[in-house]
Amino acid sequence: MTGKTTSRIKKAFSEAILGHQMLEEGDHVVVGLSGGKDSWALAGLLVELQKKAPISFRVSALTIDGGLEGLDTSAFEEACKAMDIPFHLVRQSIFQTVSEKKEEGSTFCSMCAKLRRGAIYTAAEKMGATKIALGHHFDDALETLFLNLFYGGRLAALPPVLISDSGHPPIIRPLLYIFEQDVADYAKERGFPMIGCACPICPTHPDHEYSDLKRKQVKAWITKMSAEIPSLRESARSAMKNVKLDRFFGKELNIQGKRIGD
Repeated sequence: MTGKTTSRIKKAFSEAILGHQMLEEGDHVVVGLSGGKDSWALAGLLVELQKKAPISFRVSALTIDGGLEGLDTSAFEEACKAMDIPFHLVRQSIFQTVSEKKEEGSTFCSMCAKLRRGAIYTAAEKMGATKIALGHHFDDALETLFLNLFYGGRLAALPPVLISDSGHPPIIRPLLYIFEQDVADYAKERGFPMIGCACPICPTHPDHEYSDLKRKQVKAWITKMSAEIPSLRESARSAMKNVKLDRFFGKELNIQGKRIGD
């Protein structure tokens, strides 16, 4: 990874945190650590920021084992020890629960995500977290926008800060301004251990039984369009920061009376 790429990553990381006031003095940030490139990059960048930030905050890592296979966390523990951050593991039978109770017409991913979110909230609160950090990057947000637009009938992506109505610690997404390839390059350069996915809908998993192909389809569309429009991601990122609410149809936006061309 070039120095220019590193600088771009750190600039986007800092812009997201500062622009959305994600961190405060004395925060205890719990990182949802899945073992993939995104969560490792998030942990690494937070630790780097911790060393030079003008405020003091703590970082811990939390892994939720969904229970499909016996997850070996030794690599997690070693990497977290090298970064000098505490590692916590919670084992639950999430995959089995979803397999048994998934409603017809719903996706495996949606129910799994809901259960994992609940598990993260519960465990993070026990750890004394004031913020929960998740490793969603810009490509995740763009794919979610397209999914909601084409399949959900609404315009919504991923919020940088998600405030729970139930009083849980806020969820922050400091990687949202960073492109997926940059995240991958950073994680690879840092030498983080990439842990294979145990999810049964993951295409690399030997027991792949379920299908949730819409996100893969959207990802393929974006990849194809990016080949034709090299600036697509940069333009889309700018657009998602420059939303003109009075150009949409929602009645709650109170756009009556606006003249064309205003």
